[in-house]
Amino acid sequence: MADATLLDIFNAIWPVLVAVTAAIVLFAKAFNRLDVLEEKVKVLFSLWNERDKK
Repeated sequence: MADATLLDIFNAIWPVLVAVTAAIVLFAKAFNRLDVLEEKVKVLFSLWNERDKK
């Protein structure tokens, strides 16, 4: 592969780059949704515990 040009290398690697980028975006969205869910659960428990104090 000594005669490989930059275009040949890019043609071989672009699917991997697209897959890695997509995985990063999907994991970021998933972690964001988990953070939102965690905050909702905290608020729910807080409201549940406050109802006994009134």
